[in-house]
Amino acid sequence: MIVHELLHLRHRTHGKRFQAMMSALVPDWRELERQSQHSTARIGRTEGPAGD
Repeated sequence: MIVHELLHLRHRTHGKRFQAMMSALVPDWRELERQSQHSTARIGRTEGPAGD
Protein backbone atom coordinates (compact mmCIF):
# COMPACT_ATOMS: atom_id res chain seq x y z
CA MET A 1 0.00 0.00 0.00
CA ILE A 2 2.87 2.37 0.76
CA VAL A 3 4.50 1.68 -2.61
CA HIS A 4 1.15 2.24 -4.30
CA GLU A 5 0.73 5.66 -2.72
CA LEU A 6 4.34 6.70 -3.36
CA LEU A 7 3.99 5.80 -7.03
CA HIS A 8 1.15 8.30 -7.26
CA LEU A 9 3.77 11.01 -6.81
CA ARG A 10 4.97 10.10 -10.32
CA HIS A 11 1.87 8.59 -11.90
CA ARG A 12 -1.49 10.17 -11.07
CA THR A 13 -3.60 7.36 -12.55
CA HIS A 14 -3.53 3.56 -12.44
CA GLY A 15 -2.50 3.41 -16.10
CA LYS A 16 -0.07 1.07 -17.81
CA ARG A 17 3.06 2.85 -16.54
CA PHE A 18 1.78 2.81 -12.97
CA GLN A 19 0.97 -0.90 -13.22
CA ALA A 20 4.36 -1.67 -14.79
CA MET A 21 6.15 0.07 -11.93
CA MET A 22 4.01 -1.75 -9.37
CA SER A 23 4.88 -5.07 -11.02
CA ALA A 24 8.58 -4.21 -11.04
CA LEU A 25 8.59 -3.21 -7.37
CA VAL A 26 5.99 -5.61 -5.93
CA PRO A 27 5.63 -8.58 -8.32
CA ASP A 28 2.58 -10.04 -6.53
CA TRP A 29 0.79 -6.73 -5.99
CA ARG A 30 -2.37 -7.85 -7.74
CA GLU A 31 -2.80 -10.79 -5.37
CA LEU A 32 -2.03 -8.58 -2.37
CA GLU A 33 -4.61 -6.05 -3.57
CA ARG A 34 -7.20 -8.79 -3.97
CA GLN A 35 -6.53 -10.02 -0.43
CA SER A 36 -6.75 -6.49 0.93
CA GLN A 37 -10.09 -5.85 -0.77
CA HIS A 38 -11.43 -9.17 0.53
CA SER A 39 -10.35 -8.30 4.09
CA THR A 40 -11.87 -4.83 3.86
CA ALA A 41 -15.18 -6.30 2.69
CA ARG A 42 -15.20 -8.70 5.64
CA ILE A 43 -14.52 -5.88 8.12
CA GLY A 44 -17.40 -3.88 6.66
CA ARG A 45 -19.83 -6.73 7.38
CA THR A 46 -19.13 -6.92 11.12
CA GLU A 47 -21.93 -5.92 13.43
CA GLY A 48 -21.45 -4.57 16.93
CA PRO A 49 -18.42 -4.90 19.17
CA ALA A 50 -16.28 -8.01 19.04
CA GLY A 51 -17.80 -10.87 20.96
CA ASP A 52 -21.41 -9.81 20.43
